Amino acid sequence: MISITITLDDNQILKEVNAVGHAGGKAGTDIVCAAFTSLIRSIGATIQEKEIASVKAHTKERGKLSFSVSYNKTKEVKAYMKGITDVLLMGIQLLCAEYPDKLVNILKNR
Repeated sequence: MISITITLDDNQILKEVNAVGHAGGKAGTDIVCAAFTSLIRSIGATIQEKEIASVKAHTKERGKLSFSVSYNKTKEVKAYMKGITDVLLMGIQLLCAEYPDKLVNILKNR
């Protein structure tokens, strides 16, 4: 099972993602693991592509993924980051609903 902890800041915007575990399938063949990994990598790449925020990723160990986000708190950047956060949360919510035995999500607000 993949345990996902999402931390939001005071603006309800993504601050940290921590994921630990595996979806349970054979390495390289599990559709849930692939979907989750694709979602997380796309979110991180999208944030970095716009150069309005910085992402510090930590993926040293197989089965563990984490990154933190810091961003410029202008009105436009906050609105953009809120949209990114909403997409991430919806994607994880949908995966958890469809595969409840493979993923668990914990949402934290700071």
